[in-house]
Amino acid sequence: APTLYSVGKDTFINEMIQIIGAKNIFADKDAWISPSEEAVIDANPDVIITNAGYMENPTEEIKSRDAWENINAIKNNEVYLVDQNASSRPSQNVIKALEQMAKAVYPEHYEK
Repeated sequence: APTLYSVGKDTFINEMIQIIGAKNIFADKDAWISPSEEAVIDANPDVIITNAGYMENPTEEIKSRDAWENINAIKNNEVYLVDQNASSRPSQNVIKALEQMAKAVYPEHYEK
């Protein structure tokens, strides 16, 4: 915030989304993008995953954005923070981020 950033195809993070079997709402876009809030609202994601480690409480900030209250992810409290380092660098730590992402998207497979 105030500028939104996301990923499209041909990015490391999009590949991670595909690996866990999820669908990126911006997969038809190229590389890194700065979508409008309207684009996010129109896409109506079921889950929002962020790795914004530069703010105090990124999930609460996302959930409190004006006009986002009707997005499925917001209505259903499906906004998650994943480890920034693990999700931003192609290293052995990517496994940590993949697991965090998979737990966020498919919690029913990880419940104890």
